Amino acid sequence: MNKKRLLVDETMYVETLDNGLKIYMHPKPDFVDYHVSLQVNMGGESIDYEFGSDKFVIPSGMAHFLEHVMFENHESNLSDVFSAYNADVNASTSRDLTRYYFSAQENFEQVLRIFLDHFSSFDISERVIAKERAIILKEIKMYEDNLFYQVHDDLMKHMYRDPKVWEDIAGSSQSVKKINKELIDRTISHFYQARNMYLVITGPFEPEEVKKIIHQSKITELADQEYLPVLNYDLKGSKKRSIYKTNQKQSVEYLALGLKIDLSLFNHLETSQKRLAIIMFFEHFFNESSKNYQILKKEKLINYSYYQTTSIMDQYAYFFVSSESKYPSKLKDRLIEMLMKLEMIDERLFTASKRARIGHYIGYFDSAKSIMSAIIDFTKKSIDFENYINNVSHISVKDLEINKSYIKKENIYTVIYAKK
Repeated sequence: MNKKRLLVDETMYVETLDNGLKIYMHPKPDFVDYHVSLQVNMGGESIDYEFGSDKFVIPSGMAHFLEHVMFENHESNLSDVFSAYNADVNASTSRDLTRYYFSAQENFEQVLRIFLDHFSSFDISERVIAKERAIILKEIKMYEDNLFYQVHDDLMKHMYRDPKVWEDIAGSSQSVKKINKELIDRTISHFYQARNMYLVITGPFEPEEVKKIIHQSKITELADQEYLPVLNYDLKGSKKRSIYKTNQKQSVEYLALGLKIDLSLFNHLETSQKRLAIIMFFEHFFNESSKNYQILKKEKLINYSYYQTTSIMDQYAYFFVSSESKYPSKLKDRLIEMLMKLEMIDERLFTASKRARIGHYIGYFDSAKSIMSAIIDFTKKSIDFENYINNVSHISVKDLEINKSYIKKENIYTVIYAKK
């Protein structure tokens, strides 16, 4: 096993099985909880891809659908099995990742073996497919009428032509109905392969003992393929930069604004530096403690629903801000004005923010669950664990100021939902 020093007194062990599955183990002898998570590099964006020389298109929502049916892989109900051992098991799907995870305070070795064996091979029955399809269709109906969901969806479709960027993770009613066993089996063979997955384990265990359990489990038989799925993107957007929709029946008016980020400008930075240079920049100017937020609030252009975030994927990134507003057009103009006239970054606040980031990272190690989440996140984003603190320390205001170079009107998109 390879060792990685995360902090002075924190060590991660990395093991790669013969089939290519990578294992990340972080022992915490004084802890009580065990946390285990298996990741598949497949998410809501995985709707068309290349596999070797072939191209495939699958219905949107496939990753989320697989997350559901996997709990009854081989007609074994994983939730019921784990409940008998007083262990909790769950799953989630994001744009680029599917996670299956469990936590336990007892019976760790038994449930780990069951968990690994459950995901070593796959056979999903027609009964399970039909049952989960009905559940997912109900889930979709629950949020289709959500105003925030609708405006965000319209904005993403406006900013990017490629459905991989904006198709909902759960899919649509139409796409979910197209998913069948043949598509499921083929998709599993392409994505649920050892080199496209990785396992993270944290808690009070001995690495050598866990290594032994893993090597004796059926996860070593998990299939490996000659190729990995490859996703390519068309990142062009609509020529029209603004959408204005009216609906007299809606209870509130809403604005959403998106700004495309040029990731190529940050290629000289290490991955964590690149991400933080972007995230810290927009937080500095638009989070709820920022000067701009206070101005918007004082001018009564926003309310409690104000929301801002920065999304950074491998091939694209964008800044997003939205709010209910009595004056959505005024809010749009004000936000664009703010973006076009950003002041210099306050060096004092910037330094305090860097220290907070480092403190937050160190704080991960106080919780086995937090450690697991950090390892998953860092591994997926290819962030250097061992040099993270040093890399964060060396981010400069100059690195953040790079962001201003792509803030142009041609990169700004807006959607307004108005009553008239």
